[in-house]
Order: sequence, then structure tokens, then C-alpha cells
Amino acid sequence: MEIKEDNSGDVSKFVHQFYFVKLWPTIPDSICKIKKEENIVMKMKQDICKISDIIAKKTVRSDYLSVRYYGVSMYEEILRNLNMALDELNLRNVKVENGGWFGEKLDRKSLNYKKLHGSKSLGEEKQILRDIQIQQKDVASFKSLEVLNKSLWSKYHYIYHGWEKLVREIEQFQNQHMERASKYDNLKKTIKDKIELLCDYKSLEIGTEIITRVKEFEAKKKDLYPLNAKLTRKYKKRDEANQRILKLKKLYHEEIRDYYQYCSLINKVHQLAEEKDVAALEELSSSEVGKFMLKWNNNKAF
Repeated sequence: MEIKEDNSGDVSKFVHQFYFVKLWPTIPDSICKIKKEENIVMKMKQDICKISDIIAKKTVRSDYLSVRYYGVSMYEEILRNLNMALDELNLRNVKVENGGWFGEKLDRKSLNYKKLHGSKSLGEEKQILRDIQIQQKDVASFKSLEVLNKSLWSKYHYIYHGWEKLVREIEQFQNQHMERASKYDNLKKTIKDKIELLCDYKSLEIGTEIITRVKEFEAKKKDLYPLNAKLTRKYKKRDEANQRILKLKKLYHEEIRDYYQYCSLINKVHQLAEEKDVAALEELSSSEVGKFMLKWNNNKAF
């Protein structure tokens, strides 16, 4: 803008003259911003991959331990049911064919008793006694055998072979029990053999290790919470950057259009200047000034 004094009239006055200068256009700013946002997206993707790998490794280990722990728990449940059935068979009085009563008292000092009951808590022992007392009210029913049989059938496809014999003997005993003491002894022997087998299985280090590992993992499961929270934040930042990129690309198309139009105008000005076509330059200049003033007057945000 230039201020000049006008003395053409009777009263001198100042006149404001404006000069419109068009400079060579620069690369649209949206291109740099898009590149910056793309770098953010790339960084978030790398962080997401790293965190996801850590979580996946911990989760896979957890799933593996859960499957193994289920196997150990399954055997523990069957072992409890075997002990319950054997306790009931030992404590119940069974009438044999000659009119006498067949029964066996538990020797609390025996090695077998300690093996069967040494790992039970006081609450479990009381529960066993309560169950037996209930069962003794009806001599004809062997509740623990029914529970054992159901547990074997429900887990039949998940346990090792060799349980068919026990299942068959339980069913035979339920159909013909109290007829012969020999059947009673045979069933007890089969149950004892299975208890010995499962006790040997439980004594394996792998069973103890699995239980220990599962407990350790459950205690450390809270470590996954901050990782999942961090992963969520990374996803959020990535998505926000992608949204900004979409907006910038829309702006970029508008800017790039104006950019090339501007380049075309400047090139035309240079061509007219080289040709020394003053009239065409003045006409082009007036046209651009007119466009500018039109925007100035009609667009408040301009």
C-alpha cells in the first residue's frame, strides 16, 4: 500500500493505492501434514504389533496351562469320587446270602487310609461323613457309586483307556449288589487299583508343576490389564490419525487444484512479460484484482 498526496482539486487529500503482488506458489501445506500423520500411523502400527505379540504369547501360555490344568482337575475330581465310593463300601454293612452281614471298618492308622484321606481337608472329611450318613438311611442305594459312574461317563472321552472295566463292574454291582460278598470285594479291589493309579499320576512332577504355573499365572494376570489399556490407546491414536489424513486429503485436492491454477497464471504472466504485451498484462491484472475484490466484498471469512 502507498499513500500519495492529491493536489488536483481545490483541497489537497491523501489517496491510498494498493498493489496486488502474486508470488510463486509453494507446495501445499496439506502434503506435509499428511506425511506427518502417516508417520504417526506407521509408528502406532509398529507399537500395536509389539504389544499384541506380548499379549498373544502370554495368552497362548495361559490357554495351554488351562487345558493341562483341566486334565489335572479332572483326575482330582475322579479321585475324590473314587475315595467317596470306597469309603461308602467300607463303612456300609452288606447282607450276604447266608443271612450274615459283611462289613469293613476303616483303620485310621493304616497306610491306605492315610493315602486316601491325608490330602483331604477337615471340611471335605465332614462332607464325606455327612454323605455316608445320608446314604446309610437307605441300604439299597449307593449314592457315591452313582456319582462316580456319572463322572466317569461324562469324562469318558477325555481320560485314558482302562475305565471300561470299572464302569461295567459298577453297573453290575448296582444291578446285583448285596447278593454276594465276592462281588463287593471285587468292586472294592477295582476301585483301589484305580486310586493307586491316579495317586501315581498325581505324584508326577508335571501335575504339580501345572497347578503351580496356573496359580502363578492367575496371580500375574493383572499384568495384562495395563497392556490391554496401552493397546487400546494405540488403536485410538492410529484411528484419529487416519481420520485426520482423510480430511487432509480432501483439503489437499482443493489445494492442489488452486496450486496448479496459480502456477498456470504465473506462467502466463511471465510469457506476456517476455512478449512485452503491456495491454494484455493490464487486462489480466485488472481481471485478477476484480476477482479479489469480489471475494473481499462477498466472503466475510476471506
